Amino acid sequence: MKSRAARGFFRASIVLVELRPGNSPPKPYPAPPWDTSGRAVFVPYVTRRRDLELPRGFEPVALRGRCVGLLAYVVYEPPSPLTYHELIWMPCMVRVRSGGRAFRGYFVSFMYVDDETTLRAGRELWSLPKTWADFSESDAGVEIRAHDGTRLELEYGSRLPALRAKSRMATLQSSNAGVVQFRAEMSGAVRPCRARVSDFASAEPGWKSFQSARRMGPLGAELTRFRSLMLAPNLLEA
Repeated sequence: MKSRAARGFFRASIVLVELRPGNSPPKPYPAPPWDTSGRAVFVPYVTRRRDLELPRGFEPVALRGRCVGLLAYVVYEPPSPLTYHELIWMPCMVRVRSGGRAFRGYFVSFMYVDDETTLRAGRELWSLPKTWADFSESDAGVEIRAHDGTRLELEYGSRLPALRAKSRMATLQSSNAGVVQFRAEMSGAVRPCRARVSDFASAEPGWKSFQSARRMGPLGAELTRFRSLMLAPNLLEA
């Protein structure tokens, strides 16, 4: 039986940790849909079809051998069910045929996060290739150091006013059970921003499409506030 002093020490040792991006305690992940909030930056690129690595049956949406890719940095903040940072490389949109229909969505080559719960959820629910990374934010942008050895620094910023906008997002990923479709409905305040990758290094071959890509203009899009409803995964018919 604990002494009164021991019980007092135990109670004093319990602290309430503020939930902020990157420190959600490990726990069972919530069932979708997920109602998330936060901020994000999207940087468009032109990628070369010949540099893509896609699963069998995934057809890139290309014009004259060129595709539109997206580099995305997302911060999920309270009251999101999970709070964390995320870096995503989507080298192209793809087309997959299923049940007599053609489905389109982005293909995710890399997705780095700093939360164990969302890492498991992304892999198990949506077949997203989530991998652990450490994120360091500054006034200039963010530095990402992934456990696979990848290093990336993204600088961004804007003083322009933001306008309200709505959009939908979909990805298509290969799994042992078939093709999994991720879908999200988004709304938020968006504005043009300066954005550039100031440092990058990786030995992962899947980053070849990024290393040979070129920017689609000097600007990116910054979502200063967003709300995104992540829907349950959709397993496409074989």
